[in-house]
Amino acid sequence: MRVRSAGPSFLRFGTAGLMVIAAFVASPIRNLGVVPAAAAASTEVSGGAEVAFQANTGELWTVGSAVSTADNVHLRPGTSPSIISLASGGDEVALQGSAASLWTVGGAGDSDWGLGMAAGTSPAIAALVGGGYEVAFEANTGALWTVGGAGDANWRLGMAAGTSPAIAALVGGGYEVAFEANTEELWTVGGAGDENWKLGMLQHASPSIVGVPETLRLRIIQAAQRQVGYQDNPAGTYCNYFTAYWGAGTACGNGDRSEEWCADFAAWVWRVAGVQVRYGSEVGELNGGAASFYQLSVRSGTWHPAGRGYLPQWGDMAVYGLNSSGTFADHVAVVTNFAPGNAGPNVVNGDWWSSNNGAVVAATDQTTANGTDTLSGYASP
Repeated sequence: MRVRSAGPSFLRFGTAGLMVIAAFVASPIRNLGVVPAAAAASTEVSGGAEVAFQANTGELWTVGSAVSTADNVHLRPGTSPSIISLASGGDEVALQGSAASLWTVGGAGDSDWGLGMAAGTSPAIAALVGGGYEVAFEANTGALWTVGGAGDANWRLGMAAGTSPAIAALVGGGYEVAFEANTEELWTVGGAGDENWKLGMLQHASPSIVGVPETLRLRIIQAAQRQVGYQDNPAGTYCNYFTAYWGAGTACGNGDRSEEWCADFAAWVWRVAGVQVRYGSEVGELNGGAASFYQLSVRSGTWHPAGRGYLPQWGDMAVYGLNSSGTFADHVAVVTNFAPGNAGPNVVNGDWWSSNNGAVVAATDQTTANGTDTLSGYASP
């Protein structure tokens, strides 16, 4: 899930799972003044939390479960530090120094990077899975920069003036950065791919980002979404790769095989994502019939009839037009999301008629497969 907010928040991942780094104002009970328009940042440490903030003296302070210190480093007015816990112990803080350059201070060492930052902006820092850290910031040229253990890069992508990027570590290594471009659109760049989301952002707003752990369900929807646009070959023949993968149907002479293939596609998605799938005609096996998903999930206790209050999850299979005996269904599709207020799920369909051809097609709020049938329920992996 992507999260947007007016202020920064950060996540890092550890072997124990997800750890949240929240942004909040320092507690007034310490009687430590915070500069107006500057935010505090915190990180989880063993047995508590540590906060970094710009005091009303302009100095960087860290307070919390670790030793409270004034680090004798001054921040540029109107900017905020960012803090992370290091895998090796201690913490590291990224900030814009009083001379308008990027600084990092803490357990990994103190350094003035000598890289100019844009006025009124704050850096973001993320702890990398393999150790070390990466910092993202808006340079004084207006471009996005990243520096640290994963490499230094001028992305040559213009940022909106007065905004700050967010950065998150990825479970598989590397990082992803979110920022407001100088076109006032949301962009993300990094190891998870570079994308202009073509979503307008308010002026002077900064996004936040979280790395999503690579789960089975996430792999399912990624496998399905990567196939969107695939079509029968030749057009309109039912000849397709997914049926050929299972060795089902009839040969097409081009390496593909032919049969109605929505269920072959859905079974393929589950298989390549890591679900233990057996394909065949025996009880408990998936096959070219959409009803096989109903039969398998009933047998395994993972069938959820529509209209019974179940909220469909990523990676479920939506079954449409199931007959009363459970031996036939019109269609099966991969659930990618369910938007509140919608009657049906967002899905990726295999063998969906598009431009006079069977294709892999994404759809939203899909309650029917042919216009007359209905959504019967969901099979979970």
